[in-house]
Amino acid sequence: MDLVREFAHSNSEAAFTELVRRHINLVYSVARRCTGNDGNAHDVTQAVFIILARKAAGLREKTLLTGWLYETTRFAAARLLRTNARRHARENEAYMQSTLNESNDAASPNHKNIWTQLAPHLEAAMDKLAARDRALLVLRFYENKSGPEAAALLGIREDAAHKRVARALEKLRKIFAQRGVTLTATAIAGAVSANSVHAAPAGLVSTLAATACAAGANSFSLSTLIQTLLMKKTTYAVLAAALTAVITISIVNGHANGPSDAPVTEASLQSGLVLHYTFDNAPLAGKVADVSGTGNDGSVIGAQWKLDPQRGGVMQFSPPDQYIRVPNNDSLNPSNLTLAAWIKTSNQGDTWRRVFDKSFTNGFSLSIGGGHGGGNTLQGKAVVEIGMAINNKKGFVRSDQTVTDGEWHHLVVTYNGTEQILYVDGVRQQRVAHWRGRVPTNSYDLTIGMNLVDPNPGYNEVGASFDGLIDEPMIYNRALSPDEIKFLFESQRK
Repeated sequence: MDLVREFAHSNSEAAFTELVRRHINLVYSVARRCTGNDGNAHDVTQAVFIILARKAAGLREKTLLTGWLYETTRFAAARLLRTNARRHARENEAYMQSTLNESNDAASPNHKNIWTQLAPHLEAAMDKLAARDRALLVLRFYENKSGPEAAALLGIREDAAHKRVARALEKLRKIFAQRGVTLTATAIAGAVSANSVHAAPAGLVSTLAATACAAGANSFSLSTLIQTLLMKKTTYAVLAAALTAVITISIVNGHANGPSDAPVTEASLQSGLVLHYTFDNAPLAGKVADVSGTGNDGSVIGAQWKLDPQRGGVMQFSPPDQYIRVPNNDSLNPSNLTLAAWIKTSNQGDTWRRVFDKSFTNGFSLSIGGGHGGGNTLQGKAVVEIGMAINNKKGFVRSDQTVTDGEWHHLVVTYNGTEQILYVDGVRQQRVAHWRGRVPTNSYDLTIGMNLVDPNPGYNEVGASFDGLIDEPMIYNRALSPDEIKFLFESQRK
């Protein structure tokens, strides 16, 4: 993490080259095993290090980089496989079978034989483990750290690490047994340790370091990036969501935009940002960290962090009383406003469910509508309410379609002093509220996932608890432009 901070601070190619050199074999080996294809593994590896370059400044000091890279590689590879599964399934399987006997020259014949049985199932089995157990096994058997070294990196006692390794290996043994591979935990550990990481192709370190540094500095256009990485068009399409961090909006939309006609970038989207939770890592001591730089860290009450196959780390909320609470302060009482979040829910009941809340009657809220109100026309739709009591219900907008289909949706609300607009998946919704004034100021705490201030007992809302997953909640003290919202949607889509 010292190297990560050095790179983030000064864009040091030397620091990033050292990061790549230390971790490229791990990333490449996992990517190759997940995809079963050298070319795809090459592209996934490049994507992962570009993501690292773009995310470096936002990684917390206590981030376990090995675990972060491992998880990022798995998700990038999973996206690739999902998109190409039907077209490449047979080829990938045949390729994997033809290369199973290739193993580390230092491995014993017995380990090679065991590895032949394990390799096709390893990453799928690892996926069944908890994130912290995966991180520990990656340290111990992918990177071959000693028990004390792994324990120190994870910040746990050596005896606790030893017990967790034993439990995790036993879980793996049972998972492999379900797939017809009957081995002892000791045999699994030995085979994985000897064979799980191989050398990446020669020359990839220097190429990746230079490319990722350029991407980290926002100096690459999309066309230059594709030419440099030599990606196949189909592979680029699969990884586009991850790589949009280095693409300016002028390339995404085909024209420059924004109030000043300057291209939108991740850096420009930091302007006015007062709250942002990435949920990349599990909360520490019941707190989620605000990466906006404003210090709006939140307390987690009941909600659970989990890994989602599509988006990675997310927060799961379940009724009746799970939420994130953020202490009130001036930054959470802006005169103009943007709220943004990814949500996933299949709850189509008649109870309202909050995404953001700072009093819908005297502040602002974003909800999933319930069955009451508006002749049931609001049920399952995204609904925005700003200062309902103060503005005589002028600040009310709903989405054109329901968003309770069990799929991920990006919701964005903007208010610029005269116009209140809702966007779903980057698309402006038809209904717009026109009113003048500022967003009402109040002294209530902000909550994500629940309404603690003014739930309606007549409709048994029980705090209007959200039921589902939320990711990347963000608040701005200004109204984002349509092109900024489009960029945000494209850059965060996974």
